[in-house]
Amino acid sequence: MINENAVLYKAKSLFGLDNTVLAPLYCVCHLFCLELYSRLKDKKDANDERIIYLAAVNCLYYSILESTDSGCSVESVKAGDVTVKEDASMPLKKAVELKNEAERLASPLLLDDGFVFMGV
Repeated sequence: MINENAVLYKAKSLFGLDNTVLAPLYCVCHLFCLELYSRLKDKKDANDERIIYLAAVNCLYYSILESTDSGCSVESVKAGDVTVKEDASMPLKKAVELKNEAERLASPLLLDDGFVFMGV
């Protein structure tokens, strides 16, 4: 099995998640670890750093999805000549990039269970 404590510690240390964010992720982390474990080519790779990192990034991604509102937040503020605009989707975009990169790094250890339709 994948060490869930190592995954949560990795998420905490790499992404600066505090305990209030980590607490609700225990169940989700368990599910991510089960899913990744089922996709491993060799079960001995369960505690490989790439697998731990992929699970941690999935936890981060889920955490950002949970904290992202439905687009109702204020995106810009103007005070006189100064305008501050924030792209509310930026953390999610970065998390998707990290998730894709982590998946690519771990891909040699995972079964290829993808499906591609090339054409008729």
